[in-house]
Amino acid sequence: MLRDQVVMFGRWDFDPGDLKNPFPNGEGSVHIWHGDEDFLVPLMLQQYVKRRLSWVHLHVVPGAGHILAGVRNLPEEVLKTLLKESLDYDALG
Repeated sequence: MLRDQVVMFGRWDFDPGDLKNPFPNGEGSVHIWHGDEDFLVPLMLQQYVKRRLSWVHLHVVPGAGHILAGVRNLPEEVLKTLLKESLDYDALG
């Protein structure tokens, strides 16, 4: 919780939209799952990152807040998404 407050209210020394792609050869991507009712970390921050970084995939979880651990079927959705991506990259390689 303290870290969240630092992220939310503290001063950042960088613009997250300027991050370099850790997968320059297209061998991976970053996925972010974010609740659309998160009042600690604004969804608009993740939307900004998504717009700036083509290698980021944003998954908005309707009706969810900051803690996603109790969201029904979310673990299965995350696993299915990551496995599908992994299999897609294997097929390309």
